[in-house]
Amino acid sequence: MRKLLLAVLFALLGSSFLLADTYNLDKVHTSVGFTVSHLVISHVSGVFRDFNGTINYDAADPTKSSIDVHIISNSITTGDDKRMVISRAPIFLMSQNFPS
Repeated sequence: MRKLLLAVLFALLGSSFLLADTYNLDKVHTSVGFTVSHLVISHVSGVFRDFNGTINYDAADPTKSSIDVHIISNSITTGDDKRMVISRAPIFLMSQNFPS
């Protein structure tokens, strides 16, 4: 989560975005992804295709800024059908019970 926050904030620096207070995440220019270690010898990557969120920036006091992101867990994509079934299963995301 910290990496996501830093990536979003760095993307906003140096642009006209700093003039506004609230920003909606743009799915065309934003991605929510992950990489996990598998058996200590490889890494598995994936993305969540369905999400939404807002960034509230307070220029007067940046400590009052916030990010609110909702990720639809059932939108996980790993590039492997068997792995996606396992990822959505009760031992991992429980996407049937907790869709977002």
